[in-house]
Amino acid sequence: MTKIKNAKFCLFWAAITLTGLMACKKDKQDTAPAQKVETVNMSITDLKAKSTSAAVTLTETGKLFKVKGIVISDKIGKNIDAKTAVIAQADNAAGIIVNFTAAHNLSLGDEVELGVSNQKLVQQNGEIILDGIPVDSAKTTATGKTVTPKQTTIADIISNKAAWDGTLVAVGEGLFTGTGKYHGTLTYTIGTTSIQSEIAGGAAFENTDYPGLTTGFTGIVRATKDGVLLNIRNTDDVKKPETFVYVEDFSGAKTGIYTGLGTIAADADIYDKLITTTLTNTYPNSPIFGTGWVRNNRKGVTAINRIKTITSGSNDPDASFTTAKNYYCALPTSTPFVFSDFSDPNGRFTAWEYFCTSIGLFRGAGEDDNLKGLKSITVVCAGSKMKIADFDPEGAVSKDATMTGFDPGKDGFAVNFGTNVGENLYAVNFKDQGVWQTVKFDSIADKLAALDKDGKGRRDLYITFSSAPSQRGTLFTNLNGEWELAVGTPVIIDKIIFEFTEKPFWAK
Repeated sequence: MTKIKNAKFCLFWAAITLTGLMACKKDKQDTAPAQKVETVNMSITDLKAKSTSAAVTLTETGKLFKVKGIVISDKIGKNIDAKTAVIAQADNAAGIIVNFTAAHNLSLGDEVELGVSNQKLVQQNGEIILDGIPVDSAKTTATGKTVTPKQTTIADIISNKAAWDGTLVAVGEGLFTGTGKYHGTLTYTIGTTSIQSEIAGGAAFENTDYPGLTTGFTGIVRATKDGVLLNIRNTDDVKKPETFVYVEDFSGAKTGIYTGLGTIAADADIYDKLITTTLTNTYPNSPIFGTGWVRNNRKGVTAINRIKTITSGSNDPDASFTTAKNYYCALPTSTPFVFSDFSDPNGRFTAWEYFCTSIGLFRGAGEDDNLKGLKSITVVCAGSKMKIADFDPEGAVSKDATMTGFDPGKDGFAVNFGTNVGENLYAVNFKDQGVWQTVKFDSIADKLAALDKDGKGRRDLYITFSSAPSQRGTLFTNLNGEWELAVGTPVIIDKIIFEFTEKPFWAK
C-alpha cells in the first residue's frame, strides 16, 4: 500500500512539473517580439506604376502602403460624383481618381493621407483609379493647400492624356461652343484646336451662362476611352476678360429665308419683315445690330440668307456637327456676268467683294460712334452642307436644286472684314465642310480710326462671307423681277462675338 501511495505521489509531482514547463514555454512564446510592419509612403507616381493589369490589389507582406496628395476636385462645385475625389501630388506631376464607397467630405485644397493597403487599382476607360476605398481610410493632414496648374496647350493635353490624367492644367484664351449655358458636353476652342469639357447633371453652376470669350481656362484632365476631357471644378476656373462682350448667337432670331433686308414672301410687303436677332431684341436702338444688318452683296444683287433651327434628331444636312439651336446661314452669290470675270486674269472683280453675302456694322453719322472701343470680333462658322434647295425662298425657282458636290480642291469660303469703301482689312480662307472654324479680327477701333484720317469719311465695317470663285450652282429668283444668281459655298454661322474696351453708349 505504501508503495502505491508513493507511486501516486510521484506521478502527481511529475504532472505539476510538466505543466509548469509547458506554462514557461507558452510564456516565452507570448512574449516573443511581433513581426515588424514597414510603413511605405508612396508618391502618386509610384502608386500608379503598380497598375500593371486591369485590376491590382496593393498587398505585400510586412508593408503598409500610404499615399499623400492634395485634393484638386471641388465637392461644392458638384461637377464630379459625390463619391469621387481627384488627388494630385503637391508638384502636380501626377494625379489619381479616387472612388470611395460613400460620399466623402474632402474639400478642395485638403492635404490627404490615404491608407491603400489591400485596396484596388483598376484601369477603366483610359484612367487608373483607386476603387472602392473606405471613406475612413482618408485622413486630412492640412487644409488650404494649392496646386499650381500646368500652363499648356490643347494639343499637349491630347498627346499626354494618360500621363496627365488627374492633374490640373490651364490653357489660354479661347471660347466655348454650345448653347451659351454650362450644360452637357461643351467644346473649348483655341485657334484650330478643341477639347471637350463635361458638365455633370446637378453641378452647382449647371445651366448658368458661360462667358462669350475667356482669357483662360483651368481644369482637371480626365482621359476617356476615345479621347480626353478638361473638366472645370467651378466657374472660377473660367477667366472672363476685363472687357464688354456681346454675343450674337441667333437664339432670338426669327427663322426664315431672307434676301437683302427683307424676308422673301408671296406678299409685296417683304421689306416689313426684317431680320430680328438676339442683339436686336436686347439693344433695339443700336444701328450696329439694327434690322438692316444683313445687306446685299456689293454689286447690289439680292443676297440669300437663312435663319434655321436645328432640333434634336434633326435630318438637317448640318446636324452631324451642330447642336440644337438657331443658326445664321449665308449663301454667297453673284451675277453670272460678274462670276465670269473672276476667271479673267484682267478681271475687275474680287470674290470677297462680289461673290458673297455681308453683314453691315454701321457706325452712324452723328457724334456717337457705334463702334467706339470695338476691340475684336470673333466669328464661329463652318462650310455648310446645305444645298441650293435649302435656300429656295417662297416664289423662287431653282435651276440647280441639288448643287454640285463639294470639291476641296476648288471649293471653299472665306471670312473677310472690310469697309464700305472697298478696303479688305482681314481675311481667312477655308477649304472644308462641317468643321467649326474660329476667326478673330483684333484692334478694330484703332484700324478704323487710322483709316478715317484720310478724308474719305467714317468707315462702316462689313463681315463678309465670300465663296471661292467656283460656281456650285445657279438660282433663279423672281423677287422684284427675275434674277439669275451664281451660287458658291454656303456658310453656317454659330455665333458672332463683339468685344469692346468700354461699354458702348447704346448698351446703357
